[in-house]
Amino acid sequence: MEETIDKKIESILNNTRIMKILEQVGKSGIAPVPRVSNLIGEIYTYCFVHNDGKDIDINKVINYVETMNKAYFKCHGNEKLMLDIRAKELYKSIASRLNIDISSEIISKEDEQKIQDYFLKNYVEKGYVMHSFSGATEESIRENGFSSSKRIWDNDEIMNVAQIFEEKNVITPVGGYSHYSGGGMYVENDAKKIYWHGLSAPEWLKWFTSANHNKNSSNIKDSPYYLRNYEGCKQNVLDLCTNAGLNEDETTQVMSMFEKNWKLLGTETMCVALIPKSIIGMGNIEDAIISGQSALETIKTVLSDGRGQYKEHEGNALKQTITEKDMLIMALPKSQGIFGEHKFDRETKEELYNPKSVLDMIYRGTIEYGFELSQEKIDSIIETLRQVHNHNPEVENVIKKYNERVVNRTSQTSEQDVKTQKRYKKGFDDCMNDDWVRLSNEQEATNVAKKGKQVQEHEEHKLD
Repeated sequence: MEETIDKKIESILNNTRIMKILEQVGKSGIAPVPRVSNLIGEIYTYCFVHNDGKDIDINKVINYVETMNKAYFKCHGNEKLMLDIRAKELYKSIASRLNIDISSEIISKEDEQKIQDYFLKNYVEKGYVMHSFSGATEESIRENGFSSSKRIWDNDEIMNVAQIFEEKNVITPVGGYSHYSGGGMYVENDAKKIYWHGLSAPEWLKWFTSANHNKNSSNIKDSPYYLRNYEGCKQNVLDLCTNAGLNEDETTQVMSMFEKNWKLLGTETMCVALIPKSIIGMGNIEDAIISGQSALETIKTVLSDGRGQYKEHEGNALKQTITEKDMLIMALPKSQGIFGEHKFDRETKEELYNPKSVLDMIYRGTIEYGFELSQEKIDSIIETLRQVHNHNPEVENVIKKYNERVVNRTSQTSEQDVKTQKRYKKGFDDCMNDDWVRLSNEQEATNVAKKGKQVQEHEEHKLD
């Protein structure tokens, strides 16, 4: 009997060499969460591409993972450059699988078509989308399937707690959750994000227990929830209550909600569901490709969703309930073994009400993601920023720049654009994860690349 794709991936993830690579990366000082998630995603991608019913050579997977790990530093973390390398490596792996000689770099149209057809059949026609979730919800998902409305936590309770903080001008105590009513069930086409999404699941709780309530930080020092560290998470929620100026009754209500949901959701177990693209109407090859492209360019187009099939709130939103029989559910590697022990930062009142961070969050939330904040509320938040920072002139400068930014953007935005933006609330949480955006400043990228080269050499030395 053929081994299913989830069992093949589980076997690879349990490989000693693979785990050693992940642990070395996870314990490094260079973007451990994005890099580990990237590499786990590379494993899923490789297996999806080679989902042809045959065994997958573990040594070839290891070589591919090592290549992509090195590519991170070679490309300064730039995803566009990494996509080029990823596509070329997968192209070569397919050619090897089909016994096609590409050493001369000139191959027949027939062989080129074979490579393209192999990729599209496995990755699109027989391919998968994914949804990561807390292991605490696995039983409910197996029983009820994926639904846009079914949750195991009390949605009203979360909204009530969010309202307490919003009255103190803390707008995202649970991320964007309270601004889009916690609705929607979304799938992921990019396998590189599934582990990070698993670490964060449910995202509102990760954000709630963070030491940074103005962006979805991928730094472990800000996010004890990544390690399911109860004491770190509890301290951050207590700090949030103190910094926001909650009274005793309000603090009691908030901490009660935290304790209740920690018991419900604070498990280290994380899962991902593999959902056939065909089940959600995404298995049509013609919809995924750009006609006339070479095999290599087709691989790049499909991997990067060049046709925009999975656009936020449109193509990536589940429109039907997905039952257990329609998906494969598998465990993700536990985080503590990969990342080890960490010390955590604590958020101060000044950081909670950081003018630049708060106003950037308001701008992106209201202008780009449809948060419904009245001008009166925004003015109240701005006044709180002034008071917290004792009317510092630098704060006034930040406020001035924010107002200019709003005026400039509003003058460029049509009424139709505004209506369109109202649909894209869920994407706010990913958008506010600035750590995931790769380095754009050339000097910063160079400095990180130099440091990264030292870390890479150290990791390779320890692996040998």
